[in-house]
Amino acid sequence: MNITISQLKKSYDTVIIGNGLSPLLLATVLQRHGQKTLVIDPQETESINCRYLGLETLPETTNTNSTLQFLEEILLEPISTQSLKETPITFEAGFKPFVGFGDQTPDFIEELDFYTHTPSLSLGSSFTSWLEKLTESYQGDHLTGYQPTEFTPHEEEKLIKEIHINNSKVSCQSIIYCDLPNKLLSLIKQELLLKKTIKALHKVRLWTSISLDLEHSQKVSENKNLHVLMGSTDKSDPCWGRFFEKVSNNDNVTEETHFSQWMSLIPAERTADAEHLGLVLKKIQKQLKRAYPEINETISKEKILVHYASHGQMELPLTGHQTLSEFENLWVASSCIHPQRNLIALVQQAQLVLSAMGFDISSPGLAPVTESADSNGEEVAPEPTEAT
Repeated sequence: MNITISQLKKSYDTVIIGNGLSPLLLATVLQRHGQKTLVIDPQETESINCRYLGLETLPETTNTNSTLQFLEEILLEPISTQSLKETPITFEAGFKPFVGFGDQTPDFIEELDFYTHTPSLSLGSSFTSWLEKLTESYQGDHLTGYQPTEFTPHEEEKLIKEIHINNSKVSCQSIIYCDLPNKLLSLIKQELLLKKTIKALHKVRLWTSISLDLEHSQKVSENKNLHVLMGSTDKSDPCWGRFFEKVSNNDNVTEETHFSQWMSLIPAERTADAEHLGLVLKKIQKQLKRAYPEINETISKEKILVHYASHGQMELPLTGHQTLSEFENLWVASSCIHPQRNLIALVQQAQLVLSAMGFDISSPGLAPVTESADSNGEEVAPEPTEAT
């Protein structure tokens, strides 16, 4: 439920900070466990329409299957997938199997490997539809368009006592931080942080995704393989994407609409460089036209999406409970600290945090793991607990 800053309650069980899928997944699970939650989303509500995780494909692995199963339990609906077993292709005087970059490997190769995995799964529903469903179903407080400005520590215990949001403040038992970890440097006084934490927060390599979503008036290619396209001379800035169709049935009339999605990555620190962004987009368009000379004549709609620091990893020293060593009630659920990538990292880091807080991640709709017993030694149903 969207609220204004004047509608903030004085205290919450858990405050979740960040935007996109991860905070809403966590908030939905905690809500089902009886937690009084607040999501602080620095983006405006419209940001849920941003497809920020890149192409809607995932490696076909055991990790992916368990991730999708967890998502299905939270969304309360099945997630349809299609197996893509074909090897990625590239274009060089004709199409051929993509076998790598040789000695001109891009710096973001580990991010690209996520998409080039064979076999992979194509999702039948979009990330955007999940965001919309979770936003509609979440009944807790949702404050959008605001950044927390300061964390106030407890005087005697290793806890965060209050969160300041502009001139307002709220207290809470637990904080789950889903935003970029290096932003913690502006929220916590550095003298309260360990040197190894500060060093890790300064040492991060993140990438901004630039995506080009196209709707086509006619089918451009029968080839559904992932394409990895490179320039004829400069191969340091590849783009990748694929063609696909969506079938709809209106008044018993079946209609097929043709789409393609393409993306590339740039260093996050160059996101504000409009000239560089424009150059990367031109490269994507040039590489597409080189492979499909008539493609421009088929484009009926075009959407350009830029999502800051959507990819990348960092190593952050956390306790086994996924909290900062300095604060026992500050859990970190940022996907970039997980060894997996993209949606897999996002969901699995959320699972780690929920498990560390004492919630049964095998059944997201059930009560916390904590058990108690009556005077006769028989188990009784636990009350909703404060996560500590």
